[in-house]
Amino acid sequence: CCPCSVGGTESPPLASRPKLTVNGTPPPLAGGRCDAVLCVEYWFDGRLEESAKVTYLQVDDVWHRLFFKGSVLHWRSSQGPPEPQSGHSGSEDRLVNVAARHALVGSTVASVTHTPSAGGGSLTLDFEACGLITLHADNDRTSVGFVAVD
Repeated sequence: CCPCSVGGTESPPLASRPKLTVNGTPPPLAGGRCDAVLCVEYWFDGRLEESAKVTYLQVDDVWHRLFFKGSVLHWRSSQGPPEPQSGHSGSEDRLVNVAARHALVGSTVASVTHTPSAGGGSLTLDFEACGLITLHADNDRTSVGFVAVD
């Protein structure tokens, strides 16, 4: 059996596997204290179109901004989130405190991982003994999810 075959099916060639490019330098967040995870939701005509257009992380009193554009994950330093704004023609940004919603404020970041997918990629924040926040980008729309850990 060749190394690229599992259970009788061949893995796709390396060139056709999804790739995730990181733009900027991911900060060393593991071991830090979570102060905030704020997601900017994008609403249009009263409907939620994107639950994590931009995400602001505050770990050990330092702000970081991240967002996906296609299969590129952008990391930036930040002064904190801007004030949410209403746009033109029924569009609106809303700021949601995901860390407070899931009782993660004050918890320790165990790890941060990012993985590619066919339509973009994902970033997972693992909080020690608390849960996981996952940002998943698919065709230029990013969603946020939470899974509690027992």
